[in-house]
Amino acid sequence: MRHMLILLVIACSGLTLAQEAKTVPFAGVELVPIYPDCKGDNDKQRKCLSESISKFINKNFDMELIGNLGLPAGQHRLAAQFEISSEGTIENVLIRGDYLQVNQELERVINALPKMEPGYTDGEAVNVTYALPVIFALAADPDDKKKNS
Repeated sequence: MRHMLILLVIACSGLTLAQEAKTVPFAGVELVPIYPDCKGDNDKQRKCLSESISKFINKNFDMELIGNLGLPAGQHRLAAQFEISSEGTIENVLIRGDYLQVNQELERVINALPKMEPGYTDGEAVNVTYALPVIFALAADPDDKKKNS
């Protein structure tokens, strides 16, 4: 019985020592998260992170899958929000869009982003909330025009 009591006290005290990291919006973080291979001062890091995330999404978003869904031609917009955790991993991905499969594809791509160095505020690693719009365009199917003629 004595051993169980000691273990219980140790386990409970460990829980109180671990503190959750604060969450800060991307615009308000002092030192932005660092995307792999981004170099320079904080302003250059901020720009590089945004450009790198956009390039990653453009490269990995499966437009062939999206094209095969039969969505109407034109521009489609999604809103993505996620956190770059205090460990540098992607967490809490939220996608808003009109089509479930498109939302799922964007979520897949965002979850595949590489691990980064975390952002810092007041000398502590923080979770950084990042939001971005994603816009893609689908061209009209030329076969549809022939069918309607």
